[in-house]
Amino acid sequence: MLETENKFLSLLEQGAESWNRWRTENSTIKPDLSRAYLFEANLTGANLSNTDLSRACLIGANLTGANLAGADLQGAYASGANFSQANLSQANLGGADLSQANLTQADLTQAIATSTNFNLAELTGACLEDWRINQQTQLEDITCKYVYFASNLQQRQPAKGKFKPGELHQLLQLPSSELQQSRHSPTTTAIALGSSATAVLTRTDHLVERPTSPSQTIPAFIPPPERSWRLILWGILIGVGLTAVTSTAILRLTSSTSVVQSDTTQRSPVTAVSLPAL
Repeated sequence: MLETENKFLSLLEQGAESWNRWRTENSTIKPDLSRAYLFEANLTGANLSNTDLSRACLIGANLTGANLAGADLQGAYASGANFSQANLSQANLGGADLSQANLTQADLTQAIATSTNFNLAELTGACLEDWRINQQTQLEDITCKYVYFASNLQQRQPAKGKFKPGELHQLLQLPSSELQQSRHSPTTTAIALGSSATAVLTRTDHLVERPTSPSQTIPAFIPPPERSWRLILWGILIGVGLTAVTSTAILRLTSSTSVVQSDTTQRSPVTAVSLPAL
């Protein structure tokens, strides 16, 4: 296996032209480049379709215009790689790190991008037709002015102008029916509020719709019976406590008034003594 991998690497190092010629002459062979070290490699225009690149190191690699259709990139390390205008249709990007990658005008049709890291990536002009993502797909701080939801530059979103910050991220979190509607309607904004459906992520990572009633309201909170008794008991205890505190305060106030009156009575004879005449 190692000898075979080294052979593939040696062929690839000869350049895209030689590699593509070999692929054409050996179309039935599926190259195994799993765990290959291709750090900052120049793979511009290389035919890597149906190639096993799982867990390969593609950090900083140049894959501009490369053909990666059907390629296995599961767990690949491709941070900062250049995939602009690359064909990634039906590629498996599950668990791959594509943070800070350049995916400008890349074709991601039917690509599997579950648990993929796209943080800080550039997605302007990419085709996202029927791609698969899940709740673990990271799409934070991506740069994207617009995308297409159909091949051949069809179904541009937004129809005019560019996305506002965070707008694409919210669009991609919509239930599938609303996302489909926003794809086909040129006048629909990218963000739909007041949804009447809830997106549910199943174990197979498909988005399923769970319809809810438009007039559904949030039910009032009704505590369980045992909690009701506890609340009543606490209310009684608090009431008794407040009564005791009030009674104590009244008694103290009454005692203070009696002491003041007694003191005044004892001192009154002294104040009543008349001064001798001059």
